[in-house]
Amino acid sequence: STLGPGSTRSAQLHLSGEILGSASTFLTPLDQAAKVHDQLSISLRTLRRIDFSSAGALLNWAMLQRGAGKTLQFTGVHRLIAGLFSILGLHEHALIQLRRD
Repeated sequence: STLGPGSTRSAQLHLSGEILGSASTFLTPLDQAAKVHDQLSISLRTLRRIDFSSAGALLNWAMLQRGAGKTLQFTGVHRLIAGLFSILGLHEHALIQLRRD
């Protein structure tokens, strides 16, 4: 695939607050970025909570992106959220970097 004018290989994104229930709302900007970027770095530093169903939707999204040849990285992940991601197997499809504080 070719990159259009002004696009880059890598996108910097973030998820914050609480993600509960409907997944489509928080996945929309990630989807849009994945259309024009090969690498996505998503900061979760200000994410306080994500429920199980939303985490599952994020896993499914990550699997689709990985299948399309994208590289995913989640940074600033709280240990409890990282634990949930590990149980779901998200670490098999994306790099998970824990928060340092």
